[in-house]
Amino acid sequence: MDFYLGNAFLALGASDSAAAFYGEAVAADSAYGKAHVNLGIALENLRRHDQARLHYEKAIAVDSTDVLAYCHLGHYHHAKGELGEAVSLYQRAVAIDPKSAQAHYNLGLAFADTRIFAEAVREWRRVMELKPDEEIGRTSAENVRLIETYLQSDSLPPGENLRRSR
Repeated sequence: MDFYLGNAFLALGASDSAAAFYGEAVAADSAYGKAHVNLGIALENLRRHDQARLHYEKAIAVDSTDVLAYCHLGHYHHAKGELGEAVSLYQRAVAIDPKSAQAHYNLGLAFADTRIFAEAVREWRRVMELKPDEEIGRTSAENVRLIETYLQSDSLPPGENLRRSR
C-alpha cells in the first residue's frame, strides 16, 4: 500500500510525501526494487542526489535487470560529469532491453556530451524507430537535426541546445 501511495504523491509532485511512503515500503521489504527506484526519483526531486544514488544501486542489487534503475543511476553520474560511467550504465540498460527508448535516448545524450556525435545520432534514430509518435521520438528527431546542422556548420545555431530528458 505504501508503494502505491508513494506513486500517487509522486504523480502529484509531492516528492516529500512520496519519499516518506517509498521509505516505508523499502523498510517493510528491502528487496522491493521498484520502491528503491521510485524512492530514488523522489529523492532526486528533493535534490538529495547522493541518497537517490544509493537507492538506485540497491534496486540494481535486488534486480540486475532493472532498466529504469540503470537509467537513473546513469543520469546521476551524467549530471556529475562522470560521462564514462554514465555511458556504461546506459549501455547496460540497452543490453538488458534493446527496446528501451529511454535508455537509448539517455545514451545518445551521453555520447553527444562526449562529442561522439555519430553514436549519439545512431541512438536517437533508434528512439525514433521505437517511439515515432511520442514526445521522446520527436525530441530525438530534433536532436538529430541539431547535430546534423552542427556537423555541417561546425556550430549549433544561436539559441539552439540539445533537448534533455531522463
